[in-house]
Amino acid sequence: RTQKERALLIYLAVEAQRLHQREALAELLWPARPEGMARAPLRQAITGLRRALGETPDSPHFLCVSRAALQIDAQKDLWLDTAAFNAHLRAVQQHTHPAAPGKPGGELCPACTQHLQAAVELYHGDFLDDFCLDDCPEFEEWAMVNREIYFRLQLGALQALVNFFQGLGDYPQALQYAHRQAAMDALREDAQWQLMRLLACSGQRAAALEQYHACRRMLAKELGVKPDVETTRLYEHIRDGWLAGTEPGHLGIIQPLPAFAESHCPSR
Repeated sequence: RTQKERALLIYLAVEAQRLHQREALAELLWPARPEGMARAPLRQAITGLRRALGETPDSPHFLCVSRAALQIDAQKDLWLDTAAFNAHLRAVQQHTHPAAPGKPGGELCPACTQHLQAAVELYHGDFLDDFCLDDCPEFEEWAMVNREIYFRLQLGALQALVNFFQGLGDYPQALQYAHRQAAMDALREDAQWQLMRLLACSGQRAAALEQYHACRRMLAKELGVKPDVETTRLYEHIRDGWLAGTEPGHLGIIQPLPAFAESHCPSR
């Protein structure tokens, strides 16, 4: 019904693993009001939320509400994209692989690859990128922190997938994820470097050269710097025909993912 009710639902769903005191929620969403006065709009928001969820005395309740606190019941029929995303990454973290010489982290297996592919397909944009509460700085800070965490988790998953498919010599699949990685963070030069190399190795020499020029223009415009030496050297190798056609890659090793998926997963 209101933006604050939506914010309350979002916050309770994402932070479903813990109980929330009413005072803290009132301060989060009505920070300009004295504590006693902030409880009234919180009660109204809870009532509106229950109505929107179709809760009645005889129906199952998504919200567990007491006089002091409330929590959303994540065990009910509730699906959340962030929870599903975290679950896929946690499955990868918890799946151990035997170490190999020169590969202390173990190889990324097909089962883990499927989890990573499922995770990255759930990411359709930054966390709450179209939702804002200008008068709630604490809520905005919470959203910003989560936005950065999920952004980095997505980049890490894409990087692992690029490495895996490059190691198999499956350049079309590797390029698919490399393009997405480079588009997410155009100023991340190692992603641009990897994309250039994959394009060259898959026989797309002109596209690889153009990727370098696009990278150079972006760095100059946004940061006022030139590509680093390694990126320029790769460009020269491609330009001069030293790197062309398909060549064997190395089997990718998944990098350690941030601990957020383990400690903050709403469905844990």
